Amino acid sequence: MRQQRVRLGLIFLGIGLRRVNTAPEDAGRPGRLPRSALILAVCVGLATATFAVSTTTRRQEPSQGRLTTPITLPFGASLPATTSARPYTFGSIPICLDKVGTVQIDSVAAVNSQGGLSVSGFAVRPLSPSLFGSQDRALVATGFNGTDAVSQTCRQPPGGAELAVEFRKERDSTARADGILVYWHNESERGEVEIPFHIVLCEGPDETIPTCQAFPQADS
Repeated sequence: MRQQRVRLGLIFLGIGLRRVNTAPEDAGRPGRLPRSALILAVCVGLATATFAVSTTTRRQEPSQGRLTTPITLPFGASLPATTSARPYTFGSIPICLDKVGTVQIDSVAAVNSQGGLSVSGFAVRPLSPSLFGSQDRALVATGFNGTDAVSQTCRQPPGGAELAVEFRKERDSTARADGILVYWHNESERGEVEIPFHIVLCEGPDETIPTCQAFPQADS
């Protein structure tokens, strides 16, 4: 494709030159093109060839890294005796890029939210042996010290990044979600990744009851 476009530009250049060269040599005869016409034809031909090459080069640039997660099976957590008066932060959510690059996380949303559960904050940091668990406080008060950018790939050390998400609920009753949706963008595209992280903020102190379990057992 690139060779064809370059050839097309050069052919156009040749046509421009032939049209000028076939004009009568006598400057006094009608139809003789001035020297400026020859220069114009050369410039237009070269510009056409250059445009074809640069356009093809841009289309052949490798794509930027895209956000993904190595987790395919559902996982999650629950907290007992939660209220609507405070936020709750959960970490240990793995994310990474499928290839080298940098991705900016725009927002995080709860999937299939019930009981008024919503996301009120998020941050990401390189994966480390010291994973963040959960705390009944705002993300900014946990010391997580993350950002909104991901540049760690899934295969290269440290193996990805850790996402922490802050949740709130509108009422004191039990609230839950069946996952989170992470919206992101890089230099050339936007996307979203659904992570099967189930979260439950329980009303009562007993987290063993079915309504307070991230994966309640089906009735036998």
